[in-house]
Amino acid sequence: MNVVIVVPCYNEAERLDHDEFRGLVERNESISLLFVDDGSSDATAALLASLSDHPRMSALFLPVNGGKAEAVRQGLIAAGGHDVDWVGYVDADLATPPAEIERLIDIATSSPGLDCVFGSRIRLCGSDVSRHLSRHLAGRIFATLADFVLGAHVYDTQAGAKFLRNTPELHLCLRTPFADRWSFDVELLGRLGRVGVFPQRASEIPMRVWVDRDGSKVSLLAGIRSMWSLAKVRRRLQRFPAEI
Repeated sequence: MNVVIVVPCYNEAERLDHDEFRGLVERNESISLLFVDDGSSDATAALLASLSDHPRMSALFLPVNGGKAEAVRQGLIAAGGHDVDWVGYVDADLATPPAEIERLIDIATSSPGLDCVFGSRIRLCGSDVSRHLSRHLAGRIFATLADFVLGAHVYDTQAGAKFLRNTPELHLCLRTPFADRWSFDVELLGRLGRVGVFPQRASEIPMRVWVDRDGSKVSLLAGIRSMWSLAKVRRRLQRFPAEI
């Protein structure tokens, strides 16, 4: 199984751990990485250009900052070549560590009945999931609203580690931009729902390790604004895919 992981990057030059990413692809011959520079204003583009000397690490450079949603969408479109079985995306700060990324990919690629596998930040006995209290509380409110939008229960839509089978249905779901740069995960799952993938062929996997990194681009205020954007997402999903 060939898997391409998209890594959206905006001003990540100071915290992108290139050794961890390089180790991920060197341990797994079936995994490739596509970094997407979202119009960064720091040295991110130069760093990504230097990473691209590895045969399974490449970069896509967007001319202007369009937000994480568009960076992920463009990356997934570019990643979905004819010889690719699965595509996915993870955050540049590796809040989902490589070992967890590998575990989620193993679950996805060994499950013929699944087209969508995503990580979930559930604090279970024996897990090491560390989140700031304010983000956790805001996240629970967001998750409750997302349940209403999706019409299906999901504990955590925003964990930032999702893997999707490379199918025509997925490409249909990527044809148009998302409504919001931060709540796009909800809209993506909703679109997959409209084409029969979610939740029937999806699985939410509790992560064993996840760390809330400092320097996140998602402020608490941006998270609250994203809650309001869910009303727009719900209206768009009601028309999908007829309007594209």
